[in-house]
Amino acid sequence: MQENGGGNLVEVVKRTSSIISDRIEMEQDINTMLAQRNLERRVLNVAPVIVLALLSISAADYMAPVYNTAAGMMVMTVAALLLVGAYYLSKKIMDIKI
Repeated sequence: MQENGGGNLVEVVKRTSSIISDRIEMEQDINTMLAQRNLERRVLNVAPVIVLALLSISAADYMAPVYNTAAGMMVMTVAALLLVGAYYLSKKIMDIKI
């Protein structure tokens, strides 16, 4: 190959190795950042449910209108739908192919 093309085979192999190692390092960095963001996404998706549960337990009389009135049930239904929508949207955003 060196005789026909006039190239330096050792230099080509070194350069190719360097490019491959750079790509692997970049992939690992991206995966690390994605793992951090996925944890944040999960915490933020669960937080409203936890807050609602804590309020229901600690201040049941405060939360009674939410569960016992038509307007409260409608608001909770819309909030639940928005929460589910936010979950799927955040999952789609974080689904990055490398």
